[in-house]
Amino acid sequence: MTWNSLRRLLKAQGVSVDTKTLINYVEYMREAFLIFTVYRSSASERIRRISPKKVYLVDVAISNVFSSVMDLGRRVENSVYLELKRRSRGPGEEISYYVTKSGREVDFVVRRAGKPVELVEVTLKLEHVHLKKVLEACRELRIKEATKTSQGVYFPPNSRSSGLRKQR
Repeated sequence: MTWNSLRRLLKAQGVSVDTKTLINYVEYMREAFLIFTVYRSSASERIRRISPKKVYLVDVAISNVFSSVMDLGRRVENSVYLELKRRSRGPGEEISYYVTKSGREVDFVVRRAGKPVELVEVTLKLEHVHLKKVLEACRELRIKEATKTSQGVYFPPNSRSSGLRKQR
């Protein structure tokens, strides 16, 4: 989500705020551990900085305030992020999102010591387009397995498959 799209979203809710103030508010919430920001996975620091950041709430219950904004899919994605964050192995581990060379976004890539080790795609229903983009990301990042979540439940990787595990 870009800053301008977030500003327009708030304006539609009746909250008028300029972009610079919005950036400051989001930073204050991040510093207070109310939200987490997730950057795009890229070797280029410039691309990481200019690409839109994803924002996740520290507690999905906070989303009840924004019930018209956060649909079920977004809430599930937020929950999966919190689970990935919970089982994080410390400062050497990074959670980001990945954009394939063809422009398709995969929800999460987990890196340990800078090396991609896990891909996670969150969907409410399995569609071919999701499988295609995850397999494309696996090839580009040289990851042998990925996890796809559905229906709001996330399970850590643990099976031997041909590259993609579907978790229900």
